[in-house]
Amino acid sequence: MQHESNVHRRQRADLGPEHPWGDRGQALFQLAFLILWIADSFVFRLSTVSVGYSLLYTGVLLAGFFILLGIWLHRASNRVVFGQVRDPPRVIEESVFSHVRHPMYLGSLFIDLGLTVATFSIFCVDLFAIMFVFYDRIAAYEERDLSKRFGNAYADYARRVRRWIPSP
Repeated sequence: MQHESNVHRRQRADLGPEHPWGDRGQALFQLAFLILWIADSFVFRLSTVSVGYSLLYTGVLLAGFFILLGIWLHRASNRVVFGQVRDPPRVIEESVFSHVRHPMYLGSLFIDLGLTVATFSIFCVDLFAIMFVFYDRIAAYEERDLSKRFGNAYADYARRVRRWIPSP
């Protein structure tokens, strides 16, 4: 999905540039996360926390919620960004972008959080924290570009809508 997004981005003048390591970094982190999650959760079980059945059911429900929310954020933001060409270019403020400035990145993080919660892997919690820092850096990079391109319009948007914690 990220590769397709990047191809569309290069062909569209209304979309700003991504961080140079944005797509590659996301792909590498996702691959590393999945390998670590599978290895720790199902093969070696070095850092998975043994839980009782009642907590396991709660974890599975919470994991499902995060994964579904992540998929929804990804799909909704892709529809908004790639569903229409904005001519002239403008700040995207509709749909999920009216609640959070980086719903695609947040969707990816929610999916990983869901997997982490599903198996209670401490190693995945550590990698998740590193991934969050990475996403925060690429988001800040993109926001600097958006501030240059759109000036006060983006500054007003950034004051109203938070980067990571959805606004009501």
